[in-house]
Order: sequence, then C-alpha cells, then structure tokens
Amino acid sequence: MKARHLASILMTLVLPVCIMACGTREDNDRGSGNTPPLNLTPFEQLTGQWSGIYRGLDNGKPLGDAAAATMNLLADGAFNMSLDADPLARVEGSWAEFQGRSLILKISGSTIPRIGISGKVVEPAYELFGSSLRVITDTFELKLAKKSTDPSTPSDTDHSRFDGTWLCDDGGGRKTKLEITEDKTFTLASQRAGERIFVSQGTVLSREPTLFHLIPSSSSDPLPEGSFFEFQLAAGKAELRLNKGQSTQIAKIGICRK
Repeated sequence: MKARHLASILMTLVLPVCIMACGTREDNDRGSGNTPPLNLTPFEQLTGQWSGIYRGLDNGKPLGDAAAATMNLLADGAFNMSLDADPLARVEGSWAEFQGRSLILKISGSTIPRIGISGKVVEPAYELFGSSLRVITDTFELKLAKKSTDPSTPSDTDHSRFDGTWLCDDGGGRKTKLEITEDKTFTLASQRAGERIFVSQGTVLSREPTLFHLIPSSSSDPLPEGSFFEFQLAAGKAELRLNKGQSTQIAKIGICRK
C-alpha cells in the first residue's frame, strides 16, 4: 500500500513537468527554421546555390585575404565554384556527399590549385547548420550561406551544344579547327596560309549561358600572361576570340560552324 501511495505521489510530480517540457526541443527545432526537414537527405540539404567567402589556408592557417565566392551544388551531381571578383577563378566537376561529414569532389576543370587541379578527387570536410555551410581542408576554407534561388536546373550552358569539332574562318585566310570534348577539354589548331601552325590545348570553363572560356594548359607558341580563348555561341554559329588577359586586347580568330 505504501509503495502504491509513493508511486502515486511521484506521478503527480513528474507528469506536470513532462507536459511542460517533453517534446520542447522538437517543437523549438521545428519552429526555428535552422534545422532542415527530417525527411531530406544530406545530399538534398546541400543541393542549391551558396554564396559567401573563400580563403586559402596553409596547413590550416589563413593565407591572404578572404574573397567573395559562389558555389552551386546541383541536383544532377554537377558542381561549380567561382570567385566573384575574378572571372577566371573557377572550379567545376561532380560532387557527392559522404555520411554527413565530407564532400567528394571530382574536379574536371580548375584554375584554383588550392582547391584542386583537373582530374583530382578532393574530400573536404563540411559542417551544415541550417542555411549555413562550412567546407574545409588544410588548403582552403569556404564559409557560405544558402541563396533563395533554386539551382535544380543547371545554370551553366548545355555542353552538348558546344561539344564536337568546329571549323573557324576569319575571312582573311586563317583557318582554325577546334575540338571540344565531353570531359570539358579542348584542342585548337590554327593556321594562316604561308605561316606555321599554332596549336593549343587546355580546359573548358563555362561562364555564361552562351559563353565558354578556353583556358590553355599548353601552346606551341607563348601567349601573353593571363590569356585565354573566348568561344561564344549565337544563332547556331559561334565566334572564337583570343583574350590577351592583362593587356585587355581581344583578337578575333574566326566565325565557327560544325
């Protein structure tokens, strides 16, 4: 009898506390907006457009100033990351998420060696706090906030329109053959009558819906520092140009057709 009486007293003390406190954390989390819906996978939580800062690291210590950056983690498994102030600073490839702890980035093109070079697989750790994302390795760090726009459809150009072999003519005797592959590399061979052939190859980076930058990794003749080729599609044809980088000069190489 005494045991039952004691149990009754304890229940009268515990139940009011439980009614006030039990489930409080769940309700707070649901209402705070900081915790993603429980039915979303880590991949789905990460998918989207993120903006914030990029900083180089040296053995985990800050190296230089932070730079404004944008990263797109697309639902089709593609990703790209760029620095807002430098149109040539860009990394792209494919991405995956591993056990809520790290990203697996397979890089197909890069002009930011601290993140990785073309053909390299990088596995940075990440921390996700609602709409805030931190990505970090010993050589770089990204601190990002999720943008409201939905990048479930890739913002970059459909590469299939650019892939293949293009023949370019400047109307003055220069003929150029340009090959763009599915893995976003290019080979270019250009020759004017009576001159020796110029050859270049490198990485293809998409910049705008109809514009690619072709970043040379090797050339038969030296190019001015910072030079790259511009390949722009319009009305079923394309124009190939040489942007001489810091000199701000642009040379037209020809109008191209498949």
